[in-house]
Amino acid sequence: MPPIRVIFAIVSRWGPGDFYAQVNRAVVSFNLVTKGNMFFRQGSHRGTIGPGELFIAHKGREQRFETGAAGFLHKRSIMVQGIGLDAFMQVTGLTGVDRVTFDNPARVTDLFRRCYRLLRDKPTGFAAELYLLACALINECCQSSATKYPPSVRAAIEFLEQNLKKNPKLPAIAAAAGLSVRNCVRLFRLHLHKSPRSFFIDLRMDAAKAMLMHSGLTIKQIGIEVGYEDQFHFSAQFKLRTGQSPRAFRREHL
Repeated sequence: MPPIRVIFAIVSRWGPGDFYAQVNRAVVSFNLVTKGNMFFRQGSHRGTIGPGELFIAHKGREQRFETGAAGFLHKRSIMVQGIGLDAFMQVTGLTGVDRVTFDNPARVTDLFRRCYRLLRDKPTGFAAELYLLACALINECCQSSATKYPPSVRAAIEFLEQNLKKNPKLPAIAAAAGLSVRNCVRLFRLHLHKSPRSFFIDLRMDAAKAMLMHSGLTIKQIGIEVGYEDQFHFSAQFKLRTGQSPRAFRREHL
């Protein structure tokens, strides 16, 4: 089974007053506005999505999206889930992104259309092709949203990704980004909605999930690969972040 799966695709047309609300949703949905506009609320964030823009409705969040001031809304939506999705969203930096604006929305629209046709027709091998289309869509979102992060934030993220086995302190993270500690924390909270330390631990845990699912390394070896020499510390941190022990997570996702 592919680690990322498109489970639903729909084309919808809304009129004045139409809305959708969800509390603690279990899947990620990508919603591309093609005509009109859409107002959204996601947690404490809110805004308006116009034609050619995309709204990401994240797992575990409270959302409401509705027809915007234009009085009508045409959109394409796909729902995505899978054991590899959380890691992919974290690594691409999309976990804190609500709105994505594309340089080439026609290319993204084509990805949505292909997903819709594959789920409708279900030809041989369609699940594998849907996986590739989902990866392509997430990559398009990543490339478009990354340019919206200040260069200093991108530099800090790259520094953290390159130092998973180490334990960089906040002054070192700030220095890698060319920032003061105070500004580093402020920009992380502004753009990624979490502290540098919390973001770094999430990177470690997502890397650990991928290794638990796709490698033959022992739990102790995986802990070492993501910077935890003490297996018990690694297991405790993993359970705190995921609600499962590494062993239970691996057993569930084999």
